[in-house]
Amino acid sequence: MLSKEVFFEMMDKLLILYPSWNVALDDKGVVKTWYEQFQHMSDDDFRQMIDDYIENEKFNPTVAGLKEYGDRVIGRYIPSDFDYEKARTAGEDPNWWRQ
Repeated sequence: MLSKEVFFEMMDKLLILYPSWNVALDDKGVVKTWYEQFQHMSDDDFRQMIDDYIENEKFNPTVAGLKEYGDRVIGRYIPSDFDYEKARTAGEDPNWWRQ
């Protein structure tokens, strides 16, 4: 479970690196809503997700945008061009993308 310390550390990092991002981390309701979206993640996965987002994105973060990177970190991202039928009929491991 994501610790609140790491959550705030990484959210502060986003605020610094995306200065026009208008998320009110001083509002308890806003913080609670954002935290609930990521509380299932480990501290390491959350850090990696934020760092990957920062490395690749120039636009302000959204929950959906961050979750795309989170899914990649925890192995749930499926490439849009993945052909399940081809993998199945070729005898390939259909979970190759999780490795």
